[in-house]
Parts: sequence; structure tokens; C-alpha cells
Amino acid sequence: MATTDVFNNPANNYVNPALTPCAGAGDDSYLEFLPNDQIGIVQGQNILASISFSDIKIPVSGYSTQKKILDPGEVTFVAGLTKGLNYRSQSFTLPLFTTNDLNPYFMVVDLSIGFYKNFKHYSFNVEASANYANNVSIDQALDIALSNIQAKMTTTYDPSDLTFTGTQLGWDFNISNLVLTVIDASENILSPFPSPAYSEKLDEDLTKMVLYAKYPNSAMQGVVLKATYPAVESPYNKWFQVNHVTDVVTIYEPVKVDNFIKSLQYFITFDPSIYFKPLITDFSGAVYNLDLSINAGSYPLGVVDSSFANYDLIDSSIYNSQLNLDSSISNSFIEYSWVNKKYPELPYGNPSSRVRIYSSLIKDCSISNAIIKDSSIFRSSLQDVSLYNCTLYNCSYEPISNLVYSNINCVIFRINEKIDPSLAYDSSTYYQPVIKTIEVGMSGCSSQTAMSGGDYLEWITENQDWKKVGDLYIWTAAPDADDTRNLIDGFYAFNPQEFPIQIEYLIFV
Repeated sequence: MATTDVFNNPANNYVNPALTPCAGAGDDSYLEFLPNDQIGIVQGQNILASISFSDIKIPVSGYSTQKKILDPGEVTFVAGLTKGLNYRSQSFTLPLFTTNDLNPYFMVVDLSIGFYKNFKHYSFNVEASANYANNVSIDQALDIALSNIQAKMTTTYDPSDLTFTGTQLGWDFNISNLVLTVIDASENILSPFPSPAYSEKLDEDLTKMVLYAKYPNSAMQGVVLKATYPAVESPYNKWFQVNHVTDVVTIYEPVKVDNFIKSLQYFITFDPSIYFKPLITDFSGAVYNLDLSINAGSYPLGVVDSSFANYDLIDSSIYNSQLNLDSSISNSFIEYSWVNKKYPELPYGNPSSRVRIYSSLIKDCSISNAIIKDSSIFRSSLQDVSLYNCTLYNCSYEPISNLVYSNINCVIFRINEKIDPSLAYDSSTYYQPVIKTIEVGMSGCSSQTAMSGGDYLEWITENQDWKKVGDLYIWTAAPDADDTRNLIDGFYAFNPQEFPIQIEYLIFV
């Protein structure tokens, strides 16, 4: 006797009276491997759907198979069989110099470099100096200095960056703390760089970084993984987690900025290394719509909705105002204001007559044709400005195009503004994006440029980047060719359950 389905027309559905089915006529469906290289859906004696795999034949140059027991809370790394070796490369952005073919002959570079040799890690401090008299450019000097420590790499200079490239496939190195100093005219009268001497720690251009391998944490062309669970466990608990490890990850590290100032109901922060005199934050006696374009002197009060010129402002707070012509500001707070020096001379006039801003806090302003020293600047647009000892947070910065020194001893932060700072008077935490390589074999704490395996596991857990897998996991990829990157990254397998799980896998390339 077979089960009977009764069609209930008004409700437009089926009603199953739950009659006992005949033997062999069960309604349960299963995914099964079938004869003739097929996999399909089977219900009783019927094949409801199937896919043939008889035409799949993937060339294999190497393979590995293993069976493991994952205890509760245990994680294991399943490594691939290839890394796809590259020529390692790092590039560091040079400051904006005037175009001059003599530049690379009047530079000194100091850097730190680390690399492995004979299974041991070595760290060196390297200093190289160009020499105009001997026709030695800075890249040639660096090549000589690096060869002296048996570093397998070469250096390339161009006006935009200084690049270091490995000369052996898969040879890894890391350069940090690169400081560039120019040899100015006071040291050599032939130098294109005027005094005083210029020195700056250069930032690495991470968009140009090439790792020593396409897959530093290994890769495979295919993986077939089967999981076996205790029979007594509930079906909905029969799963584990995997994560394919990326090469690099962008994280947001905290940037500590101390000391809040409250003005006009806004919380502002500044770099604690920059000293301010006390600022006026009580605007009850502020002057509105004030035109100070005639008189000169100092005005130690709050200025709101004003326009002024030819004026020196000290210990002031300036809000929603305009400052132009020959003026200066010091020890002040400037917010939502427009600052511009209109020169009678073209195109830039005498730099010494620019608007001068010293030891001030600048927020959400538009500033051009100015000299800014010892100040903190937030979310402002800067064009044709000269900066000295400043800290910039999320600013649009366009340096002076006709000056050699437009950015001296400044720190530039790109902060993730989607993360709100803590509103407290004693401290504030901002977060800035940092790119780190993932080192699955690195134990302990992460470094400035690399994230350890333990920290990476914590990071993917916090970001919910695990993927659930049940009984079977199959993934194949196309092979690599030239610069393509098709293979499957090595992966972590994690058992979050309270019972042991057996995994058995076959990987191949």
C-alpha cells in the first residue's frame, strides 16, 4: 500500500494523511555517489537528478593525503604544495623634489633590513651615501652597501620612489626605518639642494609591494575533504569551520591622541607632542562679523563669522571666518575657516610673505598659500602650503610645486573616520588602516609588518570569517600561468564542537 496525498483545492496545498508507506517506497532523498562516475539525488530506487564526472580529468603533478582527528577546540593548518615564487620588492615614496638629474648624487640613505640565511635570521643597519665627485648615485651606493652584507637584491631610483628588488626567486627580505637625508649646498656647492639639510623617514608604498611568493602561505589546485562525526551526535551539530588564509590583511590599529579641547560643542584633539598655550574656549565675549583689514596688532579673543587681514592673532579661537593678505596666527584654534594669501606677484610671490600659522589647531578648514609650523591639522584641504613639524589627520594635501622643502618632519595619518573616537577629556583613540602580511608559522605576537598565526585566528574569529563545512568539501581551481593567481590558498580547519571530528583530505597541484 502506498501513501496517499490528498489535494485540498481551496488551500492550494497538499495534505499528507501520514499513512504507513509500503516497504521500499520511502520518501527520503539522499545525495549519493553513483556508478558510472556520477553523483546525484536518490529517493528509494529512483535517481531524481545526477551530474556525470566521467569527463573530469585534472593533470596532477603532486599530491598529499592525510587523516587527522581534531579534538574539541583544536585547529590545524592544511598546507598546499606550492608557493609560486616571486622576486620580492619594496618601494618607498620620495618627497617632492624639483626635477634635477643631480638629485640622486646628493643623497644619504639609512635603513634597517632583515633576512634569513642558512636558517638563521639576520638584521643589519645599512647606510649609503651618494658621491657626485666619483659619479656614484644613491641607488649605486645602496647596491654596494647591500652586497657587502650579502643581500641578494638591487636598488632602483626614480624621482617618485626608491625601489628594492630581490635578484633570486623566493628570496625574502624586509626593509624598515628608511631615512633619507640630502647633501645640501652648505656641504657641497654643486648640490641642487639649498640649506638647511633635509631629512625624512620615508613611507613604504604598499600598493607596489611584491611578496616573495604569490602564495606565501602555500596553495593547491584542488582539495577533497571528508569529515566523519560521532554517530550519536545530532545532525545539525555535524559541522566544522575552515578559513583560507590570505596573503595580506588590512587591520585598523589605534592611534593615541591625547588632550581634548571643547569649543563650540565640538571635541577636538591634537598631537600631544605639539605644545599649545592656553586657548580661549569661552565664546561668550566673541566678536562677530568683525573686519580687521585696516588695523594691525594682536586680538586675543574668539572671532566668529569674521573677515580680517593684515592682522596678528595670538591665543585666539577662530570659527567660520576668513583670513587673508599679510596675517599670522599663533597658539590658536581655527575651525571651519578659509585661509588664503593672495599674492600680487605671480605665480607664488615671496614665500616669506605667506600667511603664517604657528602652534595652532586647525580643523575642517581650507588653507592655501601659507606656511604652517608646529600645528595639528584635521580634515582640512591644504594647497600650496609649506609644512614644518606638523601632524595631519585625513587631510587633502597638495604641496608647494616650486619649492624643494614643502613637508619637513611632518607625520601624516589616514584615519578610519567610520570608527568614532572615545569622547573623553584625557584621551582619544583613532584607528588607522595598516596592511600586514600573514605569517602562519609565526608564533607569539605580531610585528609592525606581519601578523602571527595566533593573531590571525583571533582576527578572523572576531570578524566572523570562518566558513561552515558539513560532510564534504571539494574545491578545484584552474592552474596558474605567468602572472595569474588561480590556485587555492592553504587553509585552517577548526573544530568548535564539544566532540572530536575526523577529517580526511586529498590535496593536489
